[in-house]
Amino acid sequence: RIAGGAPWFCVVSLEAPHPPYGAPAPHLHAPEPASLVLRPNVPRGGELESRVRAELAGYYLHIEATDRALEHLAARDKLLPGQRQPLLLLVFYNGTHYPFPFAPDHQVFQPTCAQDEPPNGKSDNYRLGLWNRYRNATRSVDAEMGRLWAGVQSKWQNGQLAWVMLGDHGEEEHGLFLYESTMHVPFVLKLPGQKNAGRRVSTPVQHIDLLPTLTALAGVKAPSALRGRNLLPLTSGGTVTAQGIYGEAMMSRYHFGWSELTSLTRSEEHTSELQSLRHL
Repeated sequence: RIAGGAPWFCVVSLEAPHPPYGAPAPHLHAPEPASLVLRPNVPRGGELESRVRAELAGYYLHIEATDRALEHLAARDKLLPGQRQPLLLLVFYNGTHYPFPFAPDHQVFQPTCAQDEPPNGKSDNYRLGLWNRYRNATRSVDAEMGRLWAGVQSKWQNGQLAWVMLGDHGEEEHGLFLYESTMHVPFVLKLPGQKNAGRRVSTPVQHIDLLPTLTALAGVKAPSALRGRNLLPLTSGGTVTAQGIYGEAMMSRYHFGWSELTSLTRSEEHTSELQSLRHL
């Protein structure tokens, strides 16, 4: 398809969707820990070496997403200008999911627990170590996004490039509860040419608003059946049609036989928790 110059859509995924599932994503395979070349300052022959090798294997799988995305961009560069079509590139980073893989270079926050360390009764030391693992993994994701951003910027003029950073869910206990910390995620939109840069919006929005927003940016008519909204008016101080934001957490029913939770957010200050007494 690239050779023919047709529009293309690229999805790059990392690891299994969520640990502890061990199956790798299609065509993405972590390297064998024993095959990795370690720096001389890593002690050999003990638990520390095994831990470093296991964590680096997960990290190298993590950064492969950036490498593959940049390879696609390089392949597109080989086309003649008349053959190049608009590009939508979707890259998914899973590094900020447990067990939070990161490279030794990004181990700024210490102490950390081992990648495979059991919860140990959720002690304070374990929680601190896990929190530091998360912060180090976040640094790794940030570095990879910066590397991808630099590669993309080198191939497109700023006035032709839009960039969206979106989280899939909040922190611990997502899927089980519907608190602010489990539902509120980053949504950063960079418009071409730095238009309206730096604006913060308090209006509640949701994932289904992304597609109508992208089609509006691309000048493409969105399908009429979409429930999402075009959010571009918010970037210039305008408004969008008010719409209740529905949420649900089904893990409690699927895994524990409890009642599921549903919620409806109608404004930035009003969230209703809906319960069915039939299942209580």
